[in-house]
Amino acid sequence: MKLLFICIVFLAIAVQTAVPQEASKPLTKDQVKELVKFGMDNADLTQRIKDRGIDFAPSDDYLADLRKEGAQESVIQALRDVKPLTREQVGKLVAGGVPSQHAADMVRRRGIDFQADE
Repeated sequence: MKLLFICIVFLAIAVQTAVPQEASKPLTKDQVKELVKFGMDNADLTQRIKDRGIDFAPSDDYLADLRKEGAQESVIQALRDVKPLTREQVGKLVAGGVPSQHAADMVRRRGIDFQADE
């Protein structure tokens, strides 16, 4: 019985520490579509997009599909406003002497639209 309790506490702690890391990642194209599809409140989704950013560049077709699924203009506008950073923008952050913590926060919030390499 004691072992079962210890296992439950350990799992609860492990899950709790994993959730904040996942919640800080930018939203993916599929996540946004699923949240709209399953009826997440548009104001809440708009705020989530602003807080977490996205890791993709939304196409006109993608935005049209979201509208068909029920996304309101506030969600569409948030997606347009919070575009992922380009390779050039990240380069300018580094070359421009932006503090690394601030640059990392921007990348974490907005995502990037390229595959990172050396």
